[in-house]
Formats: sequence, C-alpha cells, structure tokens
Amino acid sequence: MRDKAAACKKHFVGDGGTINDINENNTVANGHEIYNIHMPAYYNSIIKGVSTVMASYSSLNGVKMHVNRAMLTDFFKEALHFRGFVFSDWEGIDRITPTPHSNYTYSIQESINGGVDMVMGQARKQRLISGALTDQEVRFALIEELKMLST
Repeated sequence: MRDKAAACKKHFVGDGGTINDINENNTVANGHEIYNIHMPAYYNSIIKGVSTVMASYSSLNGVKMHVNRAMLTDFFKEALHFRGFVFSDWEGIDRITPTPHSNYTYSIQESINGGVDMVMGQARKQRLISGALTDQEVRFALIEELKMLST
C-alpha cells in the first residue's frame, strides 16, 4: 500500500480577489497585491511538495489565467522552480476566447504555450490532439508529449 498522494493547489491565482467577488471574473491587482496577498498559499504549497496546480477560470489584470505565461511559466515554473504540472480547470481552455468553444485550436495553442501541461475536458480529447499536432505554433517538445499521451 502506498502512503503518499499527489496534492493539487487550486485555483492559480487571484481567485477570490475578483471584481465584485464575481466567480470567473477579473482580478485587478498590482505586483505587491499579487505577490503578498494572492501568492502566499502557493509559496507554502510548493515548499510542502504540492505536485499539481490548477489554473483559475478567472483573469488577472485582464489576462485569462489559462494563457497567462507571465504567471504560469515565467513566475510559477521558472522563478519559483515548481516541478509539478499545471492543469486546466474542467474545460477551462474553452473559455479563453470571447465566445466559448469558438476556436479550439487557438485555445490549445495559447494554453499550452502559456504553461498549462494538461487539459481537462475529455469529450474533446481527439480535437485537442489533432488540432495541436497539425499546427506549427505549439512548441515541438510539447507536441511530442501530446503524442506520447495519445498512444
């Protein structure tokens, strides 16, 4: 029997600070507010060994978290040295475009290039794989990971 489990820290970042406390809305915050109010729980989670992080449906300063490379990749993965993986909220990438579900290939490209490692939304698995594999804009290494996952 195993005595360990993979923990997930949700919903990165700014959920709970949205304008008028509206779910899936925009959090407007300066650097001090982001790093001192919204980030401490994530710092502590990394120190304690959290393995996965789920991106928020919300936006941070107008940028949807599922495509926010500055926060997901540059800050969270690179600056904080997070070594687990980031996954989308259920069909979270479907909400990247102004009209949900309107451009799935674009949503795949932007979320993966932004720092999402795994996309949740099983009903669209084949569209995700075929859409990402036919477009040159998704980094080659990530395409190779998708190929491995599809076999």
